Amino acid sequence: MKRRQFIYSLSAGALGLGFFPLLKQPFLRAQTPMPQAVWVENGEPEELLSRALKEFGGLQRFINKGDVVVVKPNIGWDRPPELAATTNPQLIGALVKACREAGAKEVKVFDRTCNNPRRSYRSSKIQEYAAKAGAKVEQIRENRFKPLKINGNVIDEWPIYEEYLKADKVINVPIAKHHSLARVTLGLKNLMGVMGNNRGLIHN
Repeated sequence: MKRRQFIYSLSAGALGLGFFPLLKQPFLRAQTPMPQAVWVENGEPEELLSRALKEFGGLQRFINKGDVVVVKPNIGWDRPPELAATTNPQLIGALVKACREAGAKEVKVFDRTCNNPRRSYRSSKIQEYAAKAGAKVEQIRENRFKPLKINGNVIDEWPIYEEYLKADKVINVPIAKHHSLARVTLGLKNLMGVMGNNRGLIHN
């Protein structure tokens, strides 16, 4: 065997011996793809959120250090949490806390309510739990809506709340409700809470 062939064979052998064990190392294994949706049940809101976020690999996968995050619940009604007309306040508090722990610089919580905003924020207890967890909780200001070009067949533009548009990340947290046409309403309808003008025109 010529010297060049020997060196080549030795190098290839060394590479093979070193390479295949590396395939067994955790950081080189094929990663299990993260789910796009998870289902958790049987527990308190804080526990359920923790279990769900764990399935997604933790909130730090989505929130970067220094992010301004909007947590958008349903605060639409002057109703206590027991009636389930609005998003669970304990869930919102836990989510705000998780955002801060993941590195968010600021977490904002707001909604354009159907009932009186002051009473709705208070009765739903979302204001209490969100503020206690470190969120900036404010009522919607009518002068903070900005026209957003949609270029739709029916709607060309619509005013959208500025704080929503400026956020680095948005976490939409609706409450599931039955609906006469859609059968159930979830995240899409919940975002009507960042829309200005007469939302009744497109309600159904």
